Amino acid sequence: MRLVVLGSGGREHALALGALKSSLITHVYVHPGNPGLFLSEGLAPLFANAPAEDTKEAVAARARELNVDLVVIGPETYLAQGYADFFSQEGFRVIGPGRAAAQLESSKGFAKTFMEQYGIPTAPYFTTSSLSEAEQFIDKAPFSIVVKADELAQGKGVIVTDTKAEAKAAVWALLSDNKIIKSEKLVLERRLKGYEISTIALVDGDSFYILGYAQDYKRAFDSDLGPNTGGMGAQLRPNWPSPSIQQQTEEIFRKSINGLKDRGLSYQGFMFLGLLIEDDQAFLLEYNVRSGDPETQVLIPSLKLDLGMLFWHVTEKTLHKLGHHNNPDQCFVHVVLASGGYPDVEGKGMILGKSISPISAEQVSVYYAGVAKGTDGGLVNKGGRVLGLTACGQNMREAREKVYGALTKIKLDGSFYRKDIGRD
Repeated sequence: MRLVVLGSGGREHALALGALKSSLITHVYVHPGNPGLFLSEGLAPLFANAPAEDTKEAVAARARELNVDLVVIGPETYLAQGYADFFSQEGFRVIGPGRAAAQLESSKGFAKTFMEQYGIPTAPYFTTSSLSEAEQFIDKAPFSIVVKADELAQGKGVIVTDTKAEAKAAVWALLSDNKIIKSEKLVLERRLKGYEISTIALVDGDSFYILGYAQDYKRAFDSDLGPNTGGMGAQLRPNWPSPSIQQQTEEIFRKSINGLKDRGLSYQGFMFLGLLIEDDQAFLLEYNVRSGDPETQVLIPSLKLDLGMLFWHVTEKTLHKLGHHNNPDQCFVHVVLASGGYPDVEGKGMILGKSISPISAEQVSVYYAGVAKGTDGGLVNKGGRVLGLTACGQNMREAREKVYGALTKIKLDGSFYRKDIGRD
């Protein structure tokens, strides 16, 4: 089987390398990819030279020339734009839901209504496009509030507040200011207190297979300080979370799949549940309709089953034959190296165009994201999250020692990373 992964980040690098290990997959292409990703032996660009027009039609034509069987869609923007519908219509097997089902991520309001209709535990909420209505809700609310942009915001459209003044400032920032994102509609919900879990499964429309439970680190700096980011790292450990939370999570997947079927929405691909655990009760904060970044970078290395086989079962609608869970037996830690100034929400320009020293990857896996080729042919940083390193160990201490030992050897002017991933 020949496969192409669509996307250019660390998530896509991890998916491509996972597919490369499959006994069912003979060729792995990536588009558009990045220069760091293509340093991995066995990963090939879909196009030898950049196409005149980089459209989904051009991608489909080239994939057909190369006898590609399966298209794995990484970014949420592609899914929201209907890429899965298009490639399915073109005759490819596809990992990724259609545009209608992708609203679970592309519209927070759609997702909250869906949760409410199908009895999925979530925080009380209010949706509005009006500044005055939002302020009235905040004044009357007897709890702290989380303010969310309704649309896709690359992980930066959620503002957690402690006071009513902070909540009103967040509403103004998202509805009226362009520094973060200019949103047309907001979701305001009760701020739950507890710890978060990222759970990712593959779904075939009827059944699901849980790849694992991870914990990501959204804030830019240690001790969960600073602005929200796309994710600064992740950890995964065996025998976590508790059996009770795992059972609740499985029930949420079942209700979600049944709700989609009830609405006549086809869903084949990754489903991500962003959960918050409060008093041993799992509440759903959000759906993602693709695999998480950086969670993918710990989940894929932890898989016991062949990723190509899992993809095949998704497209054949036979996941029910595999049980429900991947069961990792080691600890995994992933740490993101970011450009100075990331996530650039306070007007501070990011430090870009700096050379990245060659990386020794003896005890770690390297996943590249925001990189480009420099004038000397080496890699330079071109975006916020530059790359990430993943290490595994028999315990969290061993995994942390490996990943942080490797990070200290990387030279990139102005870069930074969190030093507390996997510490708790």
